[in-house]
Amino acid sequence: MAKVVKEWKMNCRVFHSLLKTSKLIVLFSIFLFPSLMEAQEKDEMVLEAVEDWRSELLTFPLDFASSLPYSGVEDIRFAPGWANEKSEEFWSYILVWCINEDPTLTEEKLNKEMQVYFNGLAKAIAQSKNINSDVLTPTLSNLSKGKTIKKGEYYIGQVNIHDAFFTKRPIKLNFIVESYKSDSDKYIVLFRVSPQTFSHQIWDKLNAIKVLPSYQ
Repeated sequence: MAKVVKEWKMNCRVFHSLLKTSKLIVLFSIFLFPSLMEAQEKDEMVLEAVEDWRSELLTFPLDFASSLPYSGVEDIRFAPGWANEKSEEFWSYILVWCINEDPTLTEEKLNKEMQVYFNGLAKAIAQSKNINSDVLTPTLSNLSKGKTIKKGEYYIGQVNIHDAFFTKRPIKLNFIVESYKSDSDKYIVLFRVSPQTFSHQIWDKLNAIKVLPSYQ
């Protein structure tokens, strides 16, 4: 009996260590570690639920990008083919930051925050897979202010990241970003992401996903 208890405690320590050192296990657990998923509280969601699109919810500060100076949540919807390299939906997803602080975004600040976010994500994934982080290609973000929108700001461009999840190679992602203050006094930063060109049909699907009315 003592041996069983000792083994159980050891397994618990390993499990909690994994969670602590890499919340990206939670971030993309729906594809990599489905057994670690926990039920999401619907009243915490910011984006609409979409059939066949997996969802994930994270809390700021993000473990893999803790220097981002925000509090709130990150809500994500992954296209069904997000994790399939052969799919036209590969790496296509939408995420939103619903935060308490005004991000006061500029082109320079947004590009720096994308570098912090994706460099941290790639490094955390590499560590979880025992990959030397020296082989990772640094993030290069080139987002520019775009057209005027009804409220807030709009950015468009490309972010080159290192895909530490699947291909272990750099990948170019196209971005559309909207930033505004919602009627609920939360600050919303909405990211639509895909390696596909903006004329591809996946963008119709990404654009069809909206934030919930209380966050518009």
